[in-house]
Amino acid sequence: MSTQGLARLNNPRRKTHAFWHRVGSLLDVIQTKKKVSDVNLLIKELFDLAKETVVLDQNPELAEELENVRRLIFGTINFHCKRSQAEKKEGDTQDSLVVDASVFDVSAIVDVIRSSTDSQTHLSALVLLSTLATVMPAQVLQNCMTIFTLSGTKLLHKDDQYSVEVFGRTIDVLVPVMLQANGAGTGHQANTVRAVLELFIDALPHMPVQRRQFLFQRVLKVADGPESLWILIVLLMNIYVAKELPVEEEDVVRRRSYPVLCEFLEQLCEGMPLDGQVKNFQQATEYILSISAAAAVAKTGSQTTVSQPKKRKTITSAFDKPLINANFTAAEHIRLITAMVTFVGYQIPSHAFRTTYQQQQQQAHAAAHVAAEESAAAALDRCLEQLLVSLLDIQSRARLQTRTSGKSAADTPAWAELLKRTSVAVTEILGQMSWSSFVTIMLGILRDTTPVMVKTALEELGGTLSLRAAITKADVPHLVPLIGALVGILESQMATKDLTAEGAGVQRGCLFCLKQLAGILGNHSAETWTTILSTGVKFLASSDISIRCEAISCLTTVIVTVKTSVLPRLPEFLPGLLEHVHQLLSGKAQDTASLLTAIDALEAIVSILTAFISPQLPKILAIVAQCATKTVQPTLKDSFSGKVVRIRGILCGDVPFRVMFGAFKETYGALRQTEVFSIFNDSLKKARTGDILSMQREIVDFLFTVFDTREDLPSALDALSLVALRMPESSFKGLFMKLYQWATQDGLQRKKLLTFYQIVERLTDALKHLFIIYAANVVSHAVTIMSAFHVEKSAGSISESDRQTETDVLITILDVLTRFFKYDTTGYFNADQCDVLNQPLVDQLDNYREPESYKRLVEHLIPAITGFSVCLNDDSLWKPLHYQVLLKTRHDEAAVRVAALQSIESLVESMGESYSNLLPEAVTFLVELSAEDDELVEAQCARTKATIEKVLGDSSIWRNAVE
Repeated sequence: MSTQGLARLNNPRRKTHAFWHRVGSLLDVIQTKKKVSDVNLLIKELFDLAKETVVLDQNPELAEELENVRRLIFGTINFHCKRSQAEKKEGDTQDSLVVDASVFDVSAIVDVIRSSTDSQTHLSALVLLSTLATVMPAQVLQNCMTIFTLSGTKLLHKDDQYSVEVFGRTIDVLVPVMLQANGAGTGHQANTVRAVLELFIDALPHMPVQRRQFLFQRVLKVADGPESLWILIVLLMNIYVAKELPVEEEDVVRRRSYPVLCEFLEQLCEGMPLDGQVKNFQQATEYILSISAAAAVAKTGSQTTVSQPKKRKTITSAFDKPLINANFTAAEHIRLITAMVTFVGYQIPSHAFRTTYQQQQQQAHAAAHVAAEESAAAALDRCLEQLLVSLLDIQSRARLQTRTSGKSAADTPAWAELLKRTSVAVTEILGQMSWSSFVTIMLGILRDTTPVMVKTALEELGGTLSLRAAITKADVPHLVPLIGALVGILESQMATKDLTAEGAGVQRGCLFCLKQLAGILGNHSAETWTTILSTGVKFLASSDISIRCEAISCLTTVIVTVKTSVLPRLPEFLPGLLEHVHQLLSGKAQDTASLLTAIDALEAIVSILTAFISPQLPKILAIVAQCATKTVQPTLKDSFSGKVVRIRGILCGDVPFRVMFGAFKETYGALRQTEVFSIFNDSLKKARTGDILSMQREIVDFLFTVFDTREDLPSALDALSLVALRMPESSFKGLFMKLYQWATQDGLQRKKLLTFYQIVERLTDALKHLFIIYAANVVSHAVTIMSAFHVEKSAGSISESDRQTETDVLITILDVLTRFFKYDTTGYFNADQCDVLNQPLVDQLDNYREPESYKRLVEHLIPAITGFSVCLNDDSLWKPLHYQVLLKTRHDEAAVRVAALQSIESLVESMGESYSNLLPEAVTFLVELSAEDDELVEAQCARTKATIEKVLGDSSIWRNAVE
């Protein structure tokens, strides 16, 4: 049948209902006719009619007829297209049956879909498009983007089950046909998949949000399955960087400004198998890395300085041109890697991924006998391992670039940001793994990667071991293989004697991880902690101080964990450990980590092995004494001092005194340090009385050796006081007599005398009135010494040092007498003692030496005279003393007269109104001094007279005296 009749239907009546009814009837007749003379002409006319229906769509009266005509048009075209394809397959090549692709107007179909509201019309149009896709797939797919991006009141606004299914069927037909049309080779396949995805990506901003996930998931499913997701990820990240979208807002939880593309990628991953997701992430990451590295080599002409890990072969050569923009700068390549890492860091720890992962792990454990379950879990672990290798490689590169690039380098902030993002991603991934998977993956990374990668992996391993607290007894056996791997790495490092920065970093990392494992697995088995212990001991001799610190810290953790179980191995490591701790604390370095490591180790040894450190106690005392004199940084001072105090407290309180005394003698004999004596005194304070008395002889003998040398005399005096307070009276009397004999048996040995009176002074302070019963010997001897050391009675000339020592002896004697007078509650100092002491004591006023020494003497003499008068408390005994002092006001030396006046003033202040009985004899002397030529004497006389007036309350005293 000819179509000329249809072509001549161009008259006013075609806008009427009757005309379109006739057209519909005619199409209903011819739509399945096989005998058509020119099918191309028919199809062309039908497309023209379809376009005209779009123009008349605004007429509501024709709506029903137009929808019917459209369905018939699309059905007729579809019939002849399929008939033509069928004839081709059968070998019939008649020209009348071959449909020319040029007659198809895909845009007309799209216009009808956009203008129509009838679902049956939509279905007919989409069925036709599916058929046309086999003839001209590229043109159909390109025009279909308009269908997928429609919005408004038409098809895509409805998004019911029917429309979604139609779109899915359309994609199911279009995409495979397009792939097949471009060839089946691997290279052609990858480029075709890329072309299809790029079409959809270009239309992505115009697609309704509710349809994007479905369309792309369907495209991926039809194109090449989930394996093509990585291509889509790379293409989207390319756009991500090209448009300079922000990575994220600081609000990590809400991520309100997280880019639309990455949110979209998260949606695409929903429902996809976990191993498929991870595999695609890893492929995308590797591809971006390889392209970025190739771009860097092309621009600089040299390879990167970071050693590369062993990777799988990528398919970079499968594309005619790279998926990444060739015009990207180095900074943009860094931003591209950062974008990819950021997405991985958010997607894998996401709630959906984590929930599915945990369910899969539980299923694998519940059905461990089922090979499929085990295979799925193992496949996921392998994928995660490969992804972590890529991320650790990025982390290593970023860390190296951050350290080596100067702060002024333009890309330094970008590398720093990448390092931060990668660290977060790796930590998040490792943090959600089960321990079995975690260990399996880490063992693979540590075994198959380069030193730089091993160092980075060790940092992540150590961080995970230190931060993850959820470790059950069931998890412990999974961690044991890590010890063997770490020990193996350390042994290989020792064998190669790797002294590079990378080698040192690997050794530090291994020891740190072993320390963490010691804390977790220490009590698991003896073999576990002994392996760690032996390994730590080997590295105590390292030339690198940071490695030594890690070894010490490792041994410390073993001690803290297994406690006394380490005793059989104590001789093996304790001497060396203490030696290296001593070296760290005695060195000049102020490194915070070193000092804290050393003091922590010492605290652990002392607190846990207190009862078993006797052989090493002298060394420990030396170390603690060294700590007291160590200058540390202000930020570390409080922490360091607190630990030293705790160590001293344990030594002095928990170590038996007999053990402590033996170690103290040995240590003090070698070091002669005051701090060592201070530790011994603290031990004396906490020791039991029975222990002290049982060792009384040894202690006293040792103290006498110190008294002989006068080294650390204040500490020795403290020790003697502590011992004396614990002695019974009989023992103390013997000790005192021994001291008296020691000081006096060789005549006037000035140093011994000074030491003796310093001892008496300290004992008097300790025993107070209890010591007065021993005052007789002291006072009689003191009188002799005061007379012997008087300048007017000294025979011959003596050296300046001896003269100075004599002054010190006299001062100490005066201080002792002052304490005797203060603590005398029994009336020991009576008239007899007054006769003995009166003249020698007052005579010290004219014991004038050189001015400075005399000034020091007077400062101690005046309180002694005043204390003596208060102790006597009898005006009949005051008068001789007072008169002798008044006589000194007539001495030829002005300084002596001043000292005498000061003594009178002090006596007035101490006696109060009782001084009125002594005033008459003082008036004459004071009036004489009023006309003194020396200004100092005159001034002191005025002050003394003013004090007398103030105390007695009579200002007419001196006027009456003159009259």
